[in-house]
Amino acid sequence: MTEDTPPRTLPEPDARPDAPPPAARPGVWGRGLVMVVFAVLFNLAQTVLLFCAAAQFLWLLIDTKRNDRIADFGDSLGRWLNAVARFQTGATDDRPFPWDRWPT
Repeated sequence: MTEDTPPRTLPEPDARPDAPPPAARPGVWGRGLVMVVFAVLFNLAQTVLLFCAAAQFLWLLIDTKRNDRIADFGDSLGRWLNAVARFQTGATDDRPFPWDRWPT
């Protein structure tokens, strides 16, 4: 290779020359909107989880055993938060509740 010859750029292994850029695909903007909605719901769910933890603590102060309903709800809320985090980070394309069933 001489100094006058520009370097050759190799195509990506899976790239198609006729494929639109990622930002031009219609699904990308829809996913972005859903991600914003889930970000708001995620923050709301964290607040609900905080109140559940405080309620469970107060319950344990009054009664010496845990409240099973609060514990079960906290477990399912944690599973939902996990599903949202996986969707937000692109680990999965499966949309969590309300597009899917509530985790049990």
